[in-house]
Amino acid sequence: MNKLRAKKKFGQNFLHDNSVIERIINHFKPQKEDVVYEIGPGHAAITEHLVQYCQTVNVVEIDNDLVPLLQAKFKNQANLTILHQDALSLELPAGNNRIIGNLP
Repeated sequence: MNKLRAKKKFGQNFLHDNSVIERIINHFKPQKEDVVYEIGPGHAAITEHLVQYCQTVNVVEIDNDLVPLLQAKFKNQANLTILHQDALSLELPAGNNRIIGNLP
């Protein structure tokens, strides 16, 4: 994925440390039946793992520069939906939704 610099206005901090990614995924324990919302996927470090395990992954990305990169990277990923919006305006449907993110 084309690397962009983190934008302070969005409080971005892109995750690159594989040991941290592994700890997050191991703690989250994704399951096949999970409906997951990832807040601020950035360069998709966590997303890449979630789409392997979960039947439905929704990523919420506000950054206009990152959305096309995510769309290109996951264009053939049927279980992934990219929501181009502010996570604070997200209305979750009823049900057992799980939320994950690498928030600063």
